Amino acid sequence: MEEFKRIGAATSSNVVMPKYQRDEILDVDREYGKPPESSFIGLGWDVDATTKRKHYRRFFPDELENIKDSMHLVSPFMTYEIKRGQSRGAKPSMFASLTGAVK
Repeated sequence: MEEFKRIGAATSSNVVMPKYQRDEILDVDREYGKPPESSFIGLGWDVDATTKRKHYRRFFPDELENIKDSMHLVSPFMTYEIKRGQSRGAKPSMFASLTGAVK
């Protein structure tokens, strides 16, 4: 990613379109300035520079909550502590006391 920033192609966009140069010797279009494979994944293919089907999408190797570069919040979601079972200390019923089913 540092090399991508150094050549001046760094972007905050999640989708990057490829750039092509014409190779006159072989008479083909060659892609240049590819984004780093550690942060972007290539999708689609282009027959030539005019097809516009190929693009690169940003991906994250971990949950977004754990990535501090893109998410500046601790968590964008509302979080609640969940307790299992009865937490208010209700008394067992008379039937449960008689049958020995008190937990």
